[in-house]
Amino acid sequence: MKFKISRRAFLLGSAGIAAAAGTGLLALEPVIRPHSHVERALRRLFGPLNMTPGELARFSEDFDTLLAAKDFSLKKVRVVGVVEAMDLVPLAKRMAPGVVARGVEKFDRELVTAFLTSTTYLEVLAAGGRGQVAHNGLREVCGSPFATFDFPEA
Repeated sequence: MKFKISRRAFLLGSAGIAAAAGTGLLALEPVIRPHSHVERALRRLFGPLNMTPGELARFSEDFDTLLAAKDFSLKKVRVVGVVEAMDLVPLAKRMAPGVVARGVEKFDRELVTAFLTSTTYLEVLAAGGRGQVAHNGLREVCGSPFATFDFPEA
């Protein structure tokens, strides 16, 4: 018995294999480049950033440490990384199962909060976008809505 394959079946099979390989590489990107999901999310949320690669890497490491301290599991971070790498964040927020959509939303909120409170982004923005965004290190933020702070007069 002779095995015969049509041109259409060959092309469809090749396209399927290429798509599966591409998806596999995108799924491995957070493992190969551990902080790429943070960089992609920052660019999606804030647009182009004037931040050195070293500062961005320091922020990403600190942010991942913060997520680990807040019990945001590595599995959730990898899921967010794959969703981010495939540019499916808007779709995931609308159509993904509740757990995935909530995880992506929580990741975004934590990222925005950490970025705005630990970098000079707002100062650079106030200066008309001139200057480099610097990472000052993450500080523990008081979560009490009833806290009062006494700051010395300048």
